[in-house]
Amino acid sequence: MRCVKDMLRSRTWMLMKNSGLLVDGEVAIALTKMECSLLDLFTKSEERAIKRDVIVRRLKKPYDYAGLCMAVARLQRKFKDSTDGDKLFASVRNCGYCLVQKIDVQPDLLSFAE
Repeated sequence: MRCVKDMLRSRTWMLMKNSGLLVDGEVAIALTKMECSLLDLFTKSEERAIKRDVIVRRLKKPYDYAGLCMAVARLQRKFKDSTDGDKLFASVRNCGYCLVQKIDVQPDLLSFAE
């Protein structure tokens, strides 16, 4: 499967949910709430590829199917622009999307500073 091949070239990213950032040792990408929710969903899923309708349902926006495609495309473009063209997602024919980067969800250090 293509998703597995793409993951072999990936590096590990950290999703900082409280600050809305996706970071590795060199790059920090600012995320919207929708983008954070989307990545959080993928990191928690046991399925390699997640169907589009499942994503829409889990994000609690069943009426916003077109919005999902735009959110994925916007996040994919943001990621590519920040990483010399690397992909974040792969589209899986007749299914949905597959995350092709390794992402760990980490607690924000800033949230502990108070």
